[in-house]
Amino acid sequence: MCNRGLVEPGDLSTQALSEIKHATQDRPHIRDILLLDEPGAPVTLEYAFGALAPDAVHLFVSRGVRVNMGAA
Repeated sequence: MCNRGLVEPGDLSTQALSEIKHATQDRPHIRDILLLDEPGAPVTLEYAFGALAPDAVHLFVSRGVRVNMGAA
């Protein structure tokens, strides 16, 4: 998933969570997720989630999944 274009932060976080849920649905063994922002993107995952990415993934995906943020 890329975060190209002008996407509002709420839309980006919703889209990211949807992608994460879809990717982990049939893969219960996944324990770590790394969210990468595209350099120069007008809206970033870091901005969309702030420090709440782990909480959002725990709530909507699984409490056993760890989330880290990074830059591509």
